Amino acid sequence: MFLTSLKAVLEVLPVPSTWTGIDLEGDVAAAGSDFEALEKLRTLAWSDKVAPPKQLELWLEE
Repeated sequence: MFLTSLKAVLEVLPVPSTWTGIDLEGDVAAAGSDFEALEKLRTLAWSDKVAPPKQLELWLEE
């Protein structure tokens, strides 16, 4: 259940400027920071069980 929730949250939080190059402001920037922290946690702990978010793949393709 937790891993499914993690995947869902990573699909809806905004991708931060670390990946996009677009500066976020206010609450959106805070949500972007949450995305970054959760994505780092996913990469370190659950990359074998939770695939990268699709929206991140879109930014990395450009």
